[in-house]
Amino acid sequence: MRILLLSDKTPNAINWLNALNSQPGVFASIWSMRRAKLPVQFFFFVWAIIQLRIVVKRLKPELIIGYRTTSYGFLAACAGTKPIILAAQGESDVWPPGHWTNFFTSRMARFAIQRASLIHAWAKHMAESLYHHGASPQKVLVLHRGILLEKFSFLLPFSHPSEIRFICTRSLYPEYHHDLILKMLKSIEEIFSDIIFKMYIVGDGVMKDELMKLSEDLQIRSSVIWTGSVSPDKVGQWLQEADIYISLPDTEGISSSLLEAMACGCFPIVTDLPANREWILNSQCGKLVQLQIESIVAACKDVILNRHRLLDGVLQNRKIVEERADAVKNNAIFLEHYRIICQCAE
Repeated sequence: MRILLLSDKTPNAINWLNALNSQPGVFASIWSMRRAKLPVQFFFFVWAIIQLRIVVKRLKPELIIGYRTTSYGFLAACAGTKPIILAAQGESDVWPPGHWTNFFTSRMARFAIQRASLIHAWAKHMAESLYHHGASPQKVLVLHRGILLEKFSFLLPFSHPSEIRFICTRSLYPEYHHDLILKMLKSIEEIFSDIIFKMYIVGDGVMKDELMKLSEDLQIRSSVIWTGSVSPDKVGQWLQEADIYISLPDTEGISSSLLEAMACGCFPIVTDLPANREWILNSQCGKLVQLQIESIVAACKDVILNRHRLLDGVLQNRKIVEERADAVKNNAIFLEHYRIICQCAE
C-alpha cells in the first residue's frame, strides 16, 4: 500500500512514518509545504495545493493522510483525490481559542472533515473537538498511533542514592514553560542541599538563548545540559539517563514525549490536562500539576522524598504503554481500516 503523509517533518511525524513503514507491504512517504508568517503563508498555501496535485499525480498514492485538520488535512481535501485520512493534532486544531483566525480555520476544518473517509483522534477529548466541527462518530478512530517500543528500553529510576536527574524533551517554545522548570530546579536544590541534581533539556527552539540566560541569572548550581536538536532515534538514550520526566505545556493532544518517558522508566510530572489524565492513573504513576511554581515544587518535593516507593508505579507505566501505545500493534489496526477504505473506493 502506497501512503502519502502530509505533515511538517517533526519528530512525531517521522516516528509515525517509521511505524507505518514497519508494517508489511506498506510504503509511506512524507511531503511538507513551505512555512511563513501571515499573510505570506496564504500564498504559500495556494502554491502548496498546486504542488501537491503534481506530487499526487507522480506518486499515485492509494491514500493520503493529512496531519492536522486545519493545515495538511485541508490540503489533502484540496488534492483532488480520494480516499483521504485526517489526523487531529492537539486538544483542538482550531487554535488558539478566540483568535481572529478561527473564523477561517474552523471552516477549513469542517471542509476537510466532510471529505475525509477516516479521522484519527489520539484520545477521547480530541474526538469531542472533531464532533463539534461536524465529524461523524462512525468516521472517528480513537486510538493513539503509539511509539516504537524497541527504541525505548526500560530502566528503573533512582538508582543513584545521592543524585537525581530530571529531563524535559519538549521543544524550546513559550507554550512549554521551560522557565518554570528552571525555577523549580532552583527551589528544589535549595530544599535538598545533600542531593546532586542534573537537568537534561533535550531539544531546541526559539527560547533557547533566553532560557540559558535565565539559568545563569538564577545561579542554578545543578548541571543543566542543553543537548540541542536530537534525532528521534537518540531520544530514548537520553531518557534512560534520567529519573524524572517533567513537561508543562498549556495544552496537549496526546504527548508521545510522555509515552516515551513512561516506556523508559522515568517518573512523570506533567500539567493537569485531559490528555495527561488518560495516562497518569494515580499518584503512584505520576504527578499532575498546575502551571504554578508552588504546585510544581510541591510535586517534585513529594516525588524526591518518596522516590523509592514509586517503583511499582513506574513498572505499571511501562505496562500501560505496552498495552495501549505499541506503534506496531496500533498501526496494524490502522492498516486494517485503510485497506477496507481503499477497497470501498475502488
